[in-house]
Amino acid sequence: MRGWNSWEACVDKIKRIRLIVCDVDGTLTDGSIFINEKGEEAKLYSAHDGLAANMWVKWGGKLALITGRGESGTVQRRAKET
Repeated sequence: MRGWNSWEACVDKIKRIRLIVCDVDGTLTDGSIFINEKGEEAKLYSAHDGLAANMWVKWGGKLALITGRGESGTVQRRAKET
């Protein structure tokens, strides 16, 4: 790849990233959605993804999470944890 021919070049490019935008369902989760008998929704999130997101925000990066599931309570709770 042009411009990515050394570790230093990669680090310099990565340092310019300020915002990460990612979908939740199938990206931060395995895509499974569990609905209990009360109709409440639950998702299985990756602890590794959560740690990386927390570190990114702690180090000054911005994170935007998007979902096609509307105002999902699980997504809102997960977002507050980062």
